[in-house]
Amino acid sequence: MTAPDEKRVQNLLRQHLSCKHFNGVQHDRCKAGVNYRETFPPPWGKGGLPCIEHGSTLCDKADWPTNDEARAAALESIAATERMLAPLRAVHQDAKSRGLGKGHGGANSCTCPNCGGLISYSVAAVNGHVCARCSTQGCVAWIE
Repeated sequence: MTAPDEKRVQNLLRQHLSCKHFNGVQHDRCKAGVNYRETFPPPWGKGGLPCIEHGSTLCDKADWPTNDEARAAALESIAATERMLAPLRAVHQDAKSRGLGKGHGGANSCTCPNCGGLISYSVAAVNGHVCARCSTQGCVAWIE
């Protein structure tokens, strides 16, 4: 993987500077047991929940990551994205080279750029979407 550009790292870094207990507003409570809606009733204001306002002191259970921890998490997020995108690009390139796409479906396989395994894929003629899975357990699989 090439080094990610610094702007991309900085954008992700902001996401990873949330309280370590924050697990998303789809949950009623954070990992520390704080009930979001009871403790911080909506509307949550201009900046959102205090959990994602780095350094907020509105919650006594707040635990903020260090800059090094946040940067490491941001870099891991970038690496995980690349681990998914590299095989996706390889499959799409292989399918295109074989003339597979919308209107001309089919199935084939190509080498996985992550692990060297074999990615088996099929392309739907109706819309050109791909269904793929790497032969290496736990590597990649997707349906578009």
